[in-house]
Amino acid sequence: SDLVLLSMLLSAYETAASLSPNAALPYADRSILHYRMNALAEAKADAEKAISLDPKLAPGWRARADAAAALDQHEAAVRDYTQAAKRAPTHVYTYIHRGESLVLLNRLDEAIADFSQALSLDPRNFDAFANRCEARRVKRDLGAAIADCDAALAINPKAVFVLNARAAALNGAGRTAEALAGFDAALALEPNNAFARKMRGTIRFNSDDFAGAAADYAVVTRMEPHSSLYQG
Repeated sequence: SDLVLLSMLLSAYETAASLSPNAALPYADRSILHYRMNALAEAKADAEKAISLDPKLAPGWRARADAAAALDQHEAAVRDYTQAAKRAPTHVYTYIHRGESLVLLNRLDEAIADFSQALSLDPRNFDAFANRCEARRVKRDLGAAIADCDAALAINPKAVFVLNARAAALNGAGRTAEALAGFDAALALEPNNAFARKMRGTIRFNSDDFAGAAADYAVVTRMEPHSSLYQG
């Protein structure tokens, strides 16, 4: 299994760290493994050890940023991703991950700039298009959001997160028929997606399709008994 493989790799990195206790990279690599195993305190400790041994090494800063982001410490994550970007300015996912933290801090213009920088380095990066789509949707730059969603879906047409973001942007732009079709497409792939159910239910309700709205809301109520349903 993946967990067994990660444990084997962790053992190998522990051996490497013990053989070269002053080398930073084994600690940075072990931090990444701890992160993937959701051992976030250990991931952060290893990353800090890597940084202390070699502050010029980008993976140490990136690993500590990943751990901070997973702990919802997004201000700290942004600071560490910035240090990583200074040391390795062509690493695409440094910008994507910093952008994700910036979105959660509601620093949308900076996030969009990071996703754009990632795309300048990797013009067909799905994650950069998908994240920029959502950031632009939240910012209400709906035309640009839809264009980014279209670019992401050209790469991965079954990405439910992007189908939802595109449909929500279409709905915000008043293109309700297209939005309804978009949520239909998302629910065909993931029938219990609560966001799509709520949004489709609201569109149906506003279109006087009360039976359809009730059916969608009933599914959401079973999944999330205390959820707010109407997304107006």
